[in-house]
Amino acid sequence: MKSSNLELRRLSNMDTTAVFQRLPSLCTTFGLSPCVAHNHEIIICGGYNNNKCYSYHTLENKYKYICSYPNDVILFGHCVVKRVNGNDPNDMTLLSFGGERKHTLVMRYVSVWNKRKEEGDVQNEWLSLINNQNEVVQIGRETGNYTGVCAVIGGSNDHLLFITYHPSQIDVFDLNELRYVNHDTLPTTVNTIQKQIQKQIQMQIQMQIQMQIQMQIQMQENKNAK
Repeated sequence: MKSSNLELRRLSNMDTTAVFQRLPSLCTTFGLSPCVAHNHEIIICGGYNNNKCYSYHTLENKYKYICSYPNDVILFGHCVVKRVNGNDPNDMTLLSFGGERKHTLVMRYVSVWNKRKEEGDVQNEWLSLINNQNEVVQIGRETGNYTGVCAVIGGSNDHLLFITYHPSQIDVFDLNELRYVNHDTLPTTVNTIQKQIQKQIQMQIQMQIQMQIQMQIQMQENKNAK
């Protein structure tokens, strides 16, 4: 038998309980929630009908509340990326933008698991993105559909934000100069992009429903145990 077949058989017989583990439940539910990994944390940045942000510590196996988005921000299909200071890996800024109702906010994140509070700029609070002229900067073209927007940071100095959005558009935004530097159309059919977005949204909605059902079951079990 070929080694590849042996590996497939080994994986099929693997005890999934040794790979996946049940994590503690949050006190709230999330849907369409962008998450950012940082050191031993998974940062949950709001979601559909939920403006709260939490940090899950993979070693502590616990959640901690960070902050909430402003009350006037409605989240649906937004994107969050992190930008790390090259000279200090613990110095991280989160950028939240896009969604059905576009917003652009930044947060200088300091781990909520640190007992010592760092000095400096405002921490763990969503603020408007401001340029050197003290003007509010918005990421998101006026006519662009930024629902389900995706983005990555790259470039020679990790200063370029590459943004893709429906139906097949790509923007390049300079995070140092806070301005768009390019826009183009991806060589992908509209139907393919649209189907991918619809599939992603449907999966997120199904996951949210499953989470709500699980929470109801757990609450009922806890009630019966009493």
